Amino acid sequence: MQYQTDDEFKKALAFGMEGEEVVCKALLSMGVSALPLYQFAPEISPKILTAAARFNSPDLVCFGRKGAFFVEVKTRIGERFGLPEDALNSDKIRRMTRNAQAYIAFKADPYRIDAICLVLDENGNLKRAAHYENIV
Repeated sequence: MQYQTDDEFKKALAFGMEGEEVVCKALLSMGVSALPLYQFAPEISPKILTAAARFNSPDLVCFGRKGAFFVEVKTRIGERFGLPEDALNSDKIRRMTRNAQAYIAFKADPYRIDAICLVLDENGNLKRAAHYENIV
């Protein structure tokens, strides 16, 4: 998605961070430990550095009974302009996989990549949530 102004980008970023917070609280209530990376300002958010490339961090890094998993959160207001699932295209999943592999390069633990999609109403109330495990 292209943004016309810095203000539009900042507004979209703040909205995405709200969705990540909703998901993080839900996961915590289910006994999952979660590192919510939304807590960092974009300019200082954790980056994954390797000799070959620089990657952005996943939205959430979680640890549950089944091991570690990385979560991409997609939030939309309503479904009129598309589903949050529509943003989970092959390019996004490929980048998520590469980021997760770089993130755990120093650990041998198994991991998975999940996506959680939220649809809110115009007042910010949750209308629909879907958790997709192991999307790779």
